[in-house]
Amino acid sequence: MDWLPYGLGGLVLGGGLVWLYGFLLKADAKSKAKLLLDEGQRQADAAIRDAELKAREVQVNAQAEIERQRSAARDEAHQQNKSLDKRQTQLEQQAEDLKKQEAIVQATQNRLRTKLETATQREKDLNEIFEKQRQQLQRITGLDQAEAPKSGPVKLC
Repeated sequence: MDWLPYGLGGLVLGGGLVWLYGFLLKADAKSKAKLLLDEGQRQADAAIRDAELKAREVQVNAQAEIERQRSAARDEAHQQNKSLDKRQTQLEQQAEDLKKQEAIVQATQNRLRTKLETATQREKDLNEIFEKQRQQLQRITGLDQAEAPKSGPVKLC
């Protein structure tokens, strides 16, 4: 039975070594698991950062596109306003020209009306003078209207 203490010591030593080996394996596994978890966390964080960067890039690109569209719309509206202003200026000039032409036409009508009135008055005055001369001629010649020649004035020369 001399071998019993050695056998028990070997068994205890073997059990201790197995326990130590298991403990070390467990610690190594925990360490590897912690390393794997840390690596996974780093990869997850990197994926999140990449996703955030891509989202920001998409947002910046979308904002840039919206700004380009707004700028194009502003440019188009500005161009339309310029065209409308130009058209309004043309219409105002045409209206001014029409007013000037109306004034000229009105002045011409007034001048012609005045000339017509003057001509009508002269014709009336000439008819009165003619009538007075005819009456005076009838008195001088002693002819009445029925005896006077029907062909008009008589040439004296």
